[in-house]
Amino acid sequence: MARRTELADVADGMTGHVLWSVGATGFPYEDRLGSTYTFDLIAGTADPTSRLLERLAREQCSDLGRHLVARSIPRSWVASATLTVEFGERTVHNQSLAVCRVGVVDDTGRTHTSTRRGGVWHPVRHGLYPGRRGLFSVVRQVLSRRTPAQ
Repeated sequence: MARRTELADVADGMTGHVLWSVGATGFPYEDRLGSTYTFDLIAGTADPTSRLLERLAREQCSDLGRHLVARSIPRSWVASATLTVEFGERTVHNQSLAVCRVGVVDDTGRTHTSTRRGGVWHPVRHGLYPGRRGLFSVVRQVLSRRTPAQ
């Protein structure tokens, strides 16, 4: 039988997945939106808002559901869940430190949190964005722009 203390494992699993995907694919980091992103994992919304961030918020919302199902935890036990991703200054090599925090508040008011830090590569913006599939997506975008040789 699941216990509410397992919500700490859910938070830890979420930060692990988020940090991996942020580091592996290049997060949709945009200077104009700032360096801190907050996601409501229950409603599937993002702050600040953009189409790409909203899609990522919905994906993280379903990821939360997957973690709950894997541990047989009823969704009614989760009163709120938030994900915050903060980026440090970019280095010369177009990288920065990312801090991912997931906070899950259960129905009794107890907060279960997890924080992870890691280096993040930011894709160079030349009309290309690697998206969720990484380098393959960039290669596909480049090849789709080429005209066939005659």
